[in-house]
Amino acid sequence: MNTIFLLASFFIAQAASNSGSGMSEAQIVEIARQATLRYCQDHEAVFGGYYKTRCEFIASRTSDGWFVSGHPVYENSRGQQSIVEGGDVVLYYSITGELISHEGAHF
Repeated sequence: MNTIFLLASFFIAQAASNSGSGMSEAQIVEIARQATLRYCQDHEAVFGGYYKTRCEFIASRTSDGWFVSGHPVYENSRGQQSIVEGGDVVLYYSITGELISHEGAHF
């Protein structure tokens, strides 16, 4: 009986410690993608007949949470893609996925 109690206590402690580790990279990228959906898919026309269709995200873990950079991907009427400089959006998230601040493009 004591062994079962000890094992149960161990698993409860493990679950509690894992929940404090925050979000995964995939989860934080999805949060950023959802937050910037309107900006990243606005089909804004730019020079050369290209328009914005989506963003590519890169997430990096920091000591405080997450640094996420989004780069717009533009496409022309023939489906050719290009990433255009200067349209980036940078987001700073807490370890739990709360937006702390952002820089660059407004969304």
